[in-house]
Amino acid sequence: TGWQLPVKSLPALIKGYVPDTAFDIQLDANGFLDHVTQNHTQQRSPWSVTYRGFEQTNQYWLPENITLKNKPNTIKIRIDQWQLI
Repeated sequence: TGWQLPVKSLPALIKGYVPDTAFDIQLDANGFLDHVTQNHTQQRSPWSVTYRGFEQTNQYWLPENITLKNKPNTIKIRIDQWQLI
């Protein structure tokens, strides 16, 4: 497909954590991640990640809806239940 997914960073991004300084972040009014974008130095066409809704699982706040975009590609992830191991 020619997609260049941020595979190394994907597990952290799905959990709502910014893995390193290769990303610019925006927080919502409650201090949760709202939007994360790869720095342009990392890739010609950076991925952006948008978070909508967080739920508390034990002491962790984890995302429910995640959208990854890299024009023209979009990946939507919905997590109904987190299980911590």
